[in-house]
Amino acid sequence: MDQATDLSALLPDDVLADVLRRLPPRHLAVSRSVCTAWRAAIDADGTLLKAKESLPLSLAGLLIMYNWSYHITEFFARPSRTKKGPSAIAAGKRDFLAEGEIGAWSTVLDHCNGLLLTYGDDGDDDEGGLCVINPATRRRARVPPCPPPRIELARTVGEEYLAYDPSVSPHYQIFSLPYFVTLAHDKFGDEVDRAVEESEWPPATYITHVFSSVTGQWEERSFVREGEAAGTVADMRKHCSIDRRNAVYRRGELYVHGQTDFFMRISLSKDKYQVIKPPVICSASFPEPSTFSELYLGKSEKGLYCSSIQGECRLQVWILHEITMEWVLKHDRDLLPLLMKNNLKVPCHDYNKKVHGPWILQDINYNYKKDVGMKAIVRNRFAWSSDASDDDDETSECRVDKEGKNFNCGYFDILGFHPYKEIIFLSQSIKRGLAYHLNGSTIQDLGYLYPKGYDQQLPNEQLIESSFPYTPCWIELI
Repeated sequence: MDQATDLSALLPDDVLADVLRRLPPRHLAVSRSVCTAWRAAIDADGTLLKAKESLPLSLAGLLIMYNWSYHITEFFARPSRTKKGPSAIAAGKRDFLAEGEIGAWSTVLDHCNGLLLTYGDDGDDDEGGLCVINPATRRRARVPPCPPPRIELARTVGEEYLAYDPSVSPHYQIFSLPYFVTLAHDKFGDEVDRAVEESEWPPATYITHVFSSVTGQWEERSFVREGEAAGTVADMRKHCSIDRRNAVYRRGELYVHGQTDFFMRISLSKDKYQVIKPPVICSASFPEPSTFSELYLGKSEKGLYCSSIQGECRLQVWILHEITMEWVLKHDRDLLPLLMKNNLKVPCHDYNKKVHGPWILQDINYNYKKDVGMKAIVRNRFAWSSDASDDDDETSECRVDKEGKNFNCGYFDILGFHPYKEIIFLSQSIKRGLAYHLNGSTIQDLGYLYPKGYDQQLPNEQLIESSFPYTPCWIELI
């Protein structure tokens, strides 16, 4: 800002602070980027800082959806004593839901800046429904059913994603995007229109349903494609998986991980979209360029990130170059030597002999099935602080196994990225949670991740379907 035209520079600091204090938190967050003086005034004033902290600016923990009968989303995080926190999650409570509505929490479909998009029994009837929930403020809003897709998109199911940024607007949107079902699972497969199957996808004009919290209704919106398509409808059907693919909303654009591992960037303000190709690998282990099916999309300190686990435990991370729209390899490392150095073998599944790390899994499914009261795991208004501290006493003891005899590293799932630090969260055979620091290449044992009673499920049904980093937002919006 030109100091010659900055009349606010003539104001005393206390007067400027008093003016800024009158702004809503989301406008206050935008004001911090105006100039250095405004940022200093906001950060120095306790009242203003409190308003700023209402925005989703810290990681609270990980929301994890396990498979099969463990249908209620679990929360994995580190308890700490702070002044306020997402108590509805931290205490294992869902008491802001009406009687009999615990099912409304069942499946967390998406998380975006403090809001959760859930699907479950809404308590009124046997049918499930969508809800938008803010666990921090203990508020929720039901979402009406999405209209059916167009006839030419038959044999599809809808996948919903949130778009919400409280620093810009108090309103949110929900996108319902088609997911193509494998024809082998469709008894009407012989009746499929072959012309449609051979048509390009996504189409030149992408028409989809979008819910707006402003109108409270679903509406059709059209987005014009810039660039090439990802393939054909038939190509999409070949990549049908039970795993839910993530989306990221950033700077007014929704990035969605689609079938065949392409990514789609949807610009909400310009009504346009672009297909982004998946990252490609070429290394000593994989001499020929190839793409993968096990990719995780997330956001972290420097923008959009994509990661993959190759083989047993080779971690690769890319960052999206937002001008060329190409993935740039940031990190490529075999984690086995680091796991051996810290003696991070797969822990025993015996719940009574579990790993005792700084983070805790709520085990709400076990308690709910056993009709145990939703007791607070933490007392005295503990909140969840999950900054993945570098404290030495929270990392595993360093014990070197040079030969690696009888060392079982297990298999790994990606749980998510820390939104404000270059840390990736991993699951080791659903038994142990790990935090891997990309900059220092250090690993941290977070604690036991295996749900209590989960060993009663068949081994091939014990898996993590999806997970989301949760950043609480304390602004009353819904």
